[in-house]
Amino acid sequence: MPVKRRIKAITFDLDNTLWNTNDVILAAENALYSWLKEHATRLTDRFNPNDLRAQRLALIKRKPDLSHQISQLRIESLKLSLIEVGYNKSESGKLSTLAFDFFYAERQKVKPFPQVEKTLATLKKHYHIGSVTNGNANLTMVGLDKYFDFSLSAEQVGANKPSSKIFGAALHSANCEKHELIHVGDHPIDDIIGAKDFGFHTIWVNYAMNEWDLEEKPTQEVKQFNDLISAITTIETNLDNAY
Repeated sequence: MPVKRRIKAITFDLDNTLWNTNDVILAAENALYSWLKEHATRLTDRFNPNDLRAQRLALIKRKPDLSHQISQLRIESLKLSLIEVGYNKSESGKLSTLAFDFFYAERQKVKPFPQVEKTLATLKKHYHIGSVTNGNANLTMVGLDKYFDFSLSAEQVGANKPSSKIFGAALHSANCEKHELIHVGDHPIDDIIGAKDFGFHTIWVNYAMNEWDLEEKPTQEVKQFNDLISAITTIETNLDNAY
């Protein structure tokens, strides 16, 4: 007789949950700057990488709606910088799009943490699997799309985690009840508090072994990815015992 599972779906944050992102983004930005030196010398003659980052941050303050449109943010910020150094609107539009396409490909060069693929393959047999990200990682380009039934980003939904809007979209895609879904992520606020307040079970991925210092606690915590199945089993066992 098949096992009756009280959990029907599991959603995952991507960046810094399934792979290390910070070093990859930095490498992608450095590679982009080298590309710009070749294709937009007027820009690199005037601005260094730190200047370009500062300009993106300044643009978010002027246009806060771009905070959940990070791809468009990069394109728009670069376009404005290109115009500032003398490129016309047509040139800056084409260059900013080409530059983003180059960056986007570099940004996907992540390496999943050990046991990620093996664990996802096991979970896929039993649960509906989705991703919920504030970033612009592309699961197809990364090579993990075969494990996922759906993938949602803040850009698609129009809201960042911890907004209930993006978790509501995940619930709709998972086609289950709130108490039948576990969200897994590394960020205490965006992932754990956001998902918990929406009504999901949560698993905090705590690779850095930090202390949890918020009043609301995750349902479970793991310090390495291959402990995830055990944490999910504990959640299901506790649910069984509650009935």
